[in-house]
Amino acid sequence: MSRAPSGIPHAPPATTGLLLGRIAAFLFLVFLNSDAVTTQLTASPADTISRLHLWQLVTALFVLPVNGGGLVQLFFELLLIYWIGSELEPRWGRRGFLVLFFVAGIIGNLATCSLGMFLDPNAPTYSAVFATTALLVAWGIVHRGEQRLMFGRLPVRPEVVAGLFVAIPLLADLLSHRYADLVGELLAILTSFVMVRGYLDPHVYVGRALRKRYRVLEGGKKPRKDPPLWN
Repeated sequence: MSRAPSGIPHAPPATTGLLLGRIAAFLFLVFLNSDAVTTQLTASPADTISRLHLWQLVTALFVLPVNGGGLVQLFFELLLIYWIGSELEPRWGRRGFLVLFFVAGIIGNLATCSLGMFLDPNAPTYSAVFATTALLVAWGIVHRGEQRLMFGRLPVRPEVVAGLFVAIPLLADLLSHRYADLVGELLAILTSFVMVRGYLDPHVYVGRALRKRYRVLEGGKKPRKDPPLWN
């Protein structure tokens, strides 16, 4: 079992850019205080799909309601982006990290708006929840079986923490009958699995398969001697 080094991690460039972009967008909407502008930046089935305002699939990732808990949601999204980005961006580079963030976010928004055409054409879709869900899943996949230090202090098992953080909004969507959001979350999770395995970190699966096949143990321990198959 490997351990991460202690200490508060430093946010790499792309992670820092996302953090600053999220903060700037929120402050811009607070300062402007215009429902019309917020509506133009928020994704919805009626506008994004019917009127082909496809840029909203991207701008919605940076929109949060000024009132009604938007500031609290912004805080937790910033915390997740900082925490996960500090671990994944050094591993994948700026492009890999940003590709997963935006691709998963756009696919989640598109799925939610598409299904919303049949459920509620005027339902708004906003925030980076689909993107951060994909980052959490990727972090759990990459570091599965390890012990990591959350924020450089708290030892955790990534697959357990990621599973818990992902399961809570899925259950909330299900119990609240927000089926369009539920589909968006599930597709963001699927996107993360596919991208990590096929593009961003395929050697994670190869390495685990080889360690299991040849019983490679960490920490310098000697492999166990099994009885011979044939006498």
